[in-house]
Amino acid sequence: MKPLHLLMALGLLVSAWLAFFGDKTAQQEVVELPARGNVEPRDARQANMPQNNQVARTPGDAAQPVIQALKPRSELIGEQAGAANGDLFARQNWGAPAASPSPQAPLPAAAVAAASVPVLTYVGKKQEDGVWEVYLSQQDQLFIAREKTVIDGKYRVESIVPPRLMLTYLPSSQKQTMMIGEAQ
Repeated sequence: MKPLHLLMALGLLVSAWLAFFGDKTAQQEVVELPARGNVEPRDARQANMPQNNQVARTPGDAAQPVIQALKPRSELIGEQAGAANGDLFARQNWGAPAASPSPQAPLPAAAVAAASVPVLTYVGKKQEDGVWEVYLSQQDQLFIAREKTVIDGKYRVESIVPPRLMLTYLPSSQKQTMMIGEAQ
């Protein structure tokens, strides 16, 4: 055993001996509170209390606080707040409203394809032998991207120069830039 282990074992044995065989007689003395100065606690509290929290006092009766009338709930919150928030667990739709069909010019096929393409998500990067590898995910797939590689037949990696990754979306030849962070 190491000397530190021996020292800790010795401390454990000493504390166990004191716990079992130590003096367990109850003390018969009552401990008194120490005497305080002539400062009244009520005056000290009121000196530190903000003006709007102080109790209004009448000159005749210093011990009775003045209770003011309650304001009605409708004055504090408003009438429509209770009606709008009646059901705390009501279903709410935070999504965009459904687009109504409108007579607009149809979008080009390339724009529709680019808009419907799922985005690649940056996971991490690594530099090995001076060559950068970037880890990208798309839904449940993980891709290792190097320069000039094609990802899933849809993206080609043009360049990896931290903090940017340059991609080309192959169906529309659209260039995309992804921020991947500084080189570390």
